[in-house]
Amino acid sequence: MDYKLIPTEHLDQVVKLKDYCFVKRHEADHMDDIVPWLEIGAGLGGYDGKELASQLLIHPLEMNVLGHLYPMGGIAMVSTYPEYRQGGVTKGLLQAAFKKMKKDGQVLSVLSPFSIGFYRHFGYEVFFENSNYSIPVEKMALRQETSGRVVRFDYESDNRDDWLPKVKAFHQTIVEQTNGYMVRDDKWWNRLRLREPFDHFGVSVNQSGEVDGYVRYVWNKPQLEITDFHAANGHAMRVLWQYIQSHQSQVSTVVGKSPVDDSLAFHLKEPVFERSGFYDMMIRIVDVEAFLKDYPFKKRHQPLYVSIEDPHADWNQAVFKIDTDGRVTKVLAVQDEKLLKMAIGPFSAMMSGYHSLDWYRQFGFAEVTDQQAKHWQAAIPHGNPRFNDFF
Repeated sequence: MDYKLIPTEHLDQVVKLKDYCFVKRHEADHMDDIVPWLEIGAGLGGYDGKELASQLLIHPLEMNVLGHLYPMGGIAMVSTYPEYRQGGVTKGLLQAAFKKMKKDGQVLSVLSPFSIGFYRHFGYEVFFENSNYSIPVEKMALRQETSGRVVRFDYESDNRDDWLPKVKAFHQTIVEQTNGYMVRDDKWWNRLRLREPFDHFGVSVNQSGEVDGYVRYVWNKPQLEITDFHAANGHAMRVLWQYIQSHQSQVSTVVGKSPVDDSLAFHLKEPVFERSGFYDMMIRIVDVEAFLKDYPFKKRHQPLYVSIEDPHADWNQAVFKIDTDGRVTKVLAVQDEKLLKMAIGPFSAMMSGYHSLDWYRQFGFAEVTDQQAKHWQAAIPHGNPRFNDFF
């Protein structure tokens, strides 16, 4: 099998393989949805002669991890014809992707798994718990009601050019404040528009005329689906929920996704609704050394040492020393009592803020002495990660 970049002239093979493996989920045309990202990012293919047998797409993105924006490779469209699925073709494709992302400086990688167990084998790990909620519109009344101004628009509205840039700028402030969030540049916003052209926006505007929250939603009557909900404060949150509730004569149910720790039920007067948790995104550190060099460690008075197990990215299979001044180096040998030993998947999730070191240690995913565990716990910032995009 020959692994290489997919040229745009092979689009017909790309679409054929994609359509064989996936059900179409959005409105965008293949030419608009795939070709630009083959040019902006990287399409990797496994070729059997001239025939495309396996493929994936790497989106060049950025992601907030505990306050630092890291270059991230978003893996999408992983697809392999069934006759090649038992021959290690996808394994070879993923390993080629890790090398490509490292070369391009993409320190992290995120994907939406078809099988969590499969991608764990390649070093990915779940890093937050998402949930689907379904709220009868009559149960959306808030404990505390308020008043405020909401501006509504869609992609065809005359006021779109006035308000969409403001929504984009506000969203960027949310990204910078929210651990795990992905940066949306203009290309990504355009991708959202192509995929969901019938979206509506409700924008909360404060007394100074500034955006302090927005909701993006789509009609699937008698259902209203929320795809974005972001508020800078409690007042904006209540204004937006009341705006959604005002659609009660047109819809029966409001559905959406949100992290399980968002305390949605706390704000409702009668929180009687369905909610189910699920894991839909996984994270992996592609380049441990580069990741640690930019990691926002807390101030400490002793170096830290970590031994990483990563058989699919041999540049990570090493012992790393993190000095008190932030320098990171690979070292040949360290006494075991100074070492934290972890596989790349659990280490990636822990460093994103998902669980504490004590948690991973308790369940056998980390080896470390009590003293070194205290040093690591004191050095790692806290912040529950969440992820609000899909690719």
